[in-house]
Amino acid sequence: DGDGNESLGNTSSGIASATSSTSSTASTTPSTSPSSSSEGITSTSLDAAVCASAQDCASCSARMPWCAWCATSGQCLPTSADLRAHNLAHPDANVVYSDEEYTETYGSLAGTHMLFNEDRCGLWILSFGSCNRIENYCSNRETCSSCVVKGGCGFCSVGVNGDAFNRCLPGTGSTALAFRTTPEPCTAPAREAAPEAAGQWMFGQWIRYR
Repeated sequence: DGDGNESLGNTSSGIASATSSTSSTASTTPSTSPSSSSEGITSTSLDAAVCASAQDCASCSARMPWCAWCATSGQCLPTSADLRAHNLAHPDANVVYSDEEYTETYGSLAGTHMLFNEDRCGLWILSFGSCNRIENYCSNRETCSSCVVKGGCGFCSVGVNGDAFNRCLPGTGSTALAFRTTPEPCTAPAREAAPEAAGQWMFGQWIRYR
């Protein structure tokens, strides 16, 4: 039997509940908005520049609520007013999926606290300070069979140098989550006489269990 009722944003996973108080504080009491405009610089361009300068999830989360980490693309992006409002309304949801990403991953829609239908990103990390916890969410599963039965986890099989780069990673049905702009999460790094190698992403087929 798998852990099919789990997902990265489900409070039953223990991730969201552990970070909710920090998230709420960070979201409701920002120090200064980076979107304050100055002569010759638009609010939108300033937000984008501030967010783009963050090269990983942790540094992006420090710019919340004006920036948020898109883990399906590995980018720190400016938040929309609607996304900030959703985060304030649902402080316990440390991640939110687009409708399409969630449906393709789990086969049915979740509660509204876990969904925010915006085309820019399949999965946002919104809870301040939870990047490291989510990144290590699947680290206790070592084999493919034990990995894919845990909701929110998939197995990256690179197939080089034995099992050195085969690992269980947090993700969705379409991709492993990225916590840095580079490299791609499901890859083996370039080594002497060997280029970077892309891995095969295997995620539990939750759709057939619904």
